[in-house]
Amino acid sequence: MTIIGDASKARLLALFIDHLVAFAVMMLAVAFVPESLSQMKALFFILIYLAYFVVLEGLWFRTLGKFVQGLVVRKVDGNRCDWTAALIRGFCVSLKLILSCSGACLAVWRSLQASESSALEICWQELS
Repeated sequence: MTIIGDASKARLLALFIDHLVAFAVMMLAVAFVPESLSQMKALFFILIYLAYFVVLEGLWFRTLGKFVQGLVVRKVDGNRCDWTAALIRGFCVSLKLILSCSGACLAVWRSLQASESSALEICWQELS
């Protein structure tokens, strides 16, 4: 496999486009989940982000950002990305996101736990 030119600018722009599209899809999907199911919203948020990359790379070997930039995901041997490679790539992308945003994730998790415990306390007080 030969590499012609430097695709780093195209990859960066593709990554930016992909994150914008994935974020828009996540926000649209999460908007339909009721406010009372905050943990479900967080789960959908992560799963839809992961599914964006896995499904598009598994089906069409590229995401929308890569399509705009003319990039195709290939394995080390030069073959196009298959479902197994797409799942591994998706796992790595989500792991990278979790590790880079771990502080924010921890803050959100603690906030959700605090709101649940206060809701449970209120319910308990009303029952007794």
